[in-house]
Amino acid sequence: MISILIPTYNFIIVDLVKQLHLQCTRLNIDFEIICLDDGSQRDEIILANRKINKLTNVLFEELAKNVGRSAIRNKLTAKAKYNWLLFLDADVIPISETFVAKYLETLQKRPDVKVLYGGRKHLANGNNNLLRWKYGFYQEDRTKKDRNKKPYLSIITNNLLVNRSIAQEIKFDESLKKYGHEDTLFSYHLKLKQIKVLHLSNPVYHKEIDSNQDFISKTELGLQNLSLLCKNGSLPYNYTKISSYYLKLKKFHLNFIFNLVFKIFEVKMKQNLLSNSPSLKVFTLYKFSYFCNLEK
Repeated sequence: MISILIPTYNFIIVDLVKQLHLQCTRLNIDFEIICLDDGSQRDEIILANRKINKLTNVLFEELAKNVGRSAIRNKLTAKAKYNWLLFLDADVIPISETFVAKYLETLQKRPDVKVLYGGRKHLANGNNNLLRWKYGFYQEDRTKKDRNKKPYLSIITNNLLVNRSIAQEIKFDESLKKYGHEDTLFSYHLKLKQIKVLHLSNPVYHKEIDSNQDFISKTELGLQNLSLLCKNGSLPYNYTKISSYYLKLKKFHLNFIFNLVFKIFEVKMKQNLLSNSPSLKVFTLYKFSYFCNLEK
């Protein structure tokens, strides 16, 4: 029936697994929950997570070294035995007690669909996290109607149900060692193969919101990956919004303007983004000028 796959790194997943286990048990379905630890360095977290092995149909294993976000998802796919794979991030929690049931009900109604994304919501938890919360709340926490307008670009692997045959055919690119855009590349291959994607209102809460500084750092790593994918031809420049805007500017030889913007205003932009009142407009400018700087 369903394999629930959770990669984790330095994060306690006990509450998440217990809730999923309870939902699946109540449904009386064939299921398994597989959790792989990607080389966590904190013994107390590993010891806490090992306790979930006492639950039926649950497997927690530890990797000796960190293999990265793409490789660990491929390893989870290889271990799964059921036809449907539900990828969840370690730092989420289902909002609804019928979270698993809603996915299964949708599969019965829509046998033509091979990929389903349920969405997510962000909870504010302090000024130090406002940039990540604002971006999540205003940019990522979109309705299923909005997400279905651009079904492929709206995919994130934090709450994604995929048919096992699709996950085996379209693997996550393990050449991406840094953080970010492995799900963008995955979605691009879904689009190339014209695989049906459906967006639902079946969200999870994103619990552990990055600090402003960590979110900026992760954003930079993601943009480095995006630049690499575009440069090596894995992704066309016109696939994502930021790279397509860059392509248009480059056509008219105007991209150098944003190279100057980054050079002159990088420090001031970061000051705003690290403040207690970060601006999403400044963040957009920062991302685009940073990407243009990578491309010069």
